[in-house]
Amino acid sequence: MAPSDDGGYATTVHGEPEPIAALRRDVPAGLAKVIEGCLKKDRRDRYPNASALIDGLKSVDLGDIAAAPAAAVREKPPSIAVLPFSDMSPEKDQDYFGEGIAEELINALTHLQGVRVVARTSAFALKGLKLDIREIGRKLDVRTVLEGSVRKFDEATARAAVLGAWWGLRSPLP
Repeated sequence: MAPSDDGGYATTVHGEPEPIAALRRDVPAGLAKVIEGCLKKDRRDRYPNASALIDGLKSVDLGDIAAAPAAAVREKPPSIAVLPFSDMSPEKDQDYFGEGIAEELINALTHLQGVRVVARTSAFALKGLKLDIREIGRKLDVRTVLEGSVRKFDEATARAAVLGAWWGLRSPLP
């Protein structure tokens, strides 16, 4: 079988796995060493028996393990939910326009690497509910909630305003 045709089989069976730290930075070094010892390809490099594995686990600093979840929480990626823009027009006939702006923003934000964007259906499910923006952020598990409004002035003019996020930032769009 050619190397490119094996679907990674040769690497999986014969190669060493990636270091745990490369996959999960929140795993304490001592625990990563024990896990990597269990995953060694050559059985002579692994723990010889359960007793040796237990000794390895006992040598791991429990303080490092207790601190790991806190470190993982601090490393949450930036996240945002874009709510459908409210129709502030007197006729209330711009709902589709407000939803369209929000949908375009969601689509654009999904192209940013490292940013978690809440799905349209999840964000739009909260439409019409009279919730505090902080509560919306908690419900959707995001750090930032973007809301806005649209208003039709005449047949040719519509204006959208982005009413910033969770901390009340206000920045009208031209």
